[in-house]
Amino acid sequence: MKMLLNVCALLFAFHGVCYSGQKMGTSDRIKKLNLSVSSEHGTDEKALQFLSRRLGPDVDKIPVDKEILAAARDKSVDWRTRYLLLGRISSDSEKKVTKDEELSVYSDSLLDTTEHEDVRKLAAWLLMEPAKAEQKARHALALAAKDKAMPPKVLESVMVSVGYAGIDDVDALNDLMKREPKTNNEIGINLNAVRALGKSKDPRAVGMLFKILDESKPSSFYNMTALEQFSGLMKDPVMKEKIRPMLVPRLLKLLDDRTRIGASRHHAGWMLLDYREKRAIDPIMKWLKPQNEGGGGGGTGAMGGAEILCGWGEKKKHRPLENF
Repeated sequence: MKMLLNVCALLFAFHGVCYSGQKMGTSDRIKKLNLSVSSEHGTDEKALQFLSRRLGPDVDKIPVDKEILAAARDKSVDWRTRYLLLGRISSDSEKKVTKDEELSVYSDSLLDTTEHEDVRKLAAWLLMEPAKAEQKARHALALAAKDKAMPPKVLESVMVSVGYAGIDDVDALNDLMKREPKTNNEIGINLNAVRALGKSKDPRAVGMLFKILDESKPSSFYNMTALEQFSGLMKDPVMKEKIRPMLVPRLLKLLDDRTRIGASRHHAGWMLLDYREKRAIDPIMKWLKPQNEGGGGGGTGAMGGAEILCGWGEKKKHRPLENF
């Protein structure tokens, strides 16, 4: 009899567990997750990574439906939980919400000035890929880029996404480049503004890229980044010829650069090769001479010049430099 009672008790307990498991919906799972998160004290990046690993299985069980979207906005929920929920929303392949609803959560989190910086930073990352095609994502990133009060940590993430997807607000990008970077990381904000100009459809963007070339030192990141954007524009045959009269003289001028790094000079040489600009041959040939004769200089001196000249010859049926 006693054994029978024990078996019944076990069966009851088993059914109780199953029942409670069946009853545990999205909100219950989020509450359970939030309790676990709240019991931890760490708030730095390392702590977030630890939470992601330890609570990953629990997070993965939460369905991506309207309840999780609401929880991701709920300030009564621990900000670290909201951080984990955003990651869950982005990673689920069987979402029960529309694309517009999903992007709205990321946009709202990014633009919410009362939201924690780490949550806003993650939201900016999550908008990066959609921003290539989705106007809602692009609009949110553009607004964030224009926010003069945006914390540097968040703005850095915003500008990585903007540089990747590009935004057409040239005035906002111009303002960003006027910011005096205080750290090496903040230099990336300015550089990504330059990269976004290269993707912008605004006609003024090309003029701003020329302005950057003219006003930045050949050895600077800004000069090199602007050149990279022109390389991208040159992939369009129409644009390539349109900018040629203004770009080629600037590229030729860069060939005489003798700064230590020489990256812009080297890149300019390859771009002139792409243009088949014969005026570039003599200046590049000088790179092969000893430094005291006006050659060399920089990490891309004689060897870099030889590579470009060889590339020139390979695109011709004859090799104009074979007797050199």
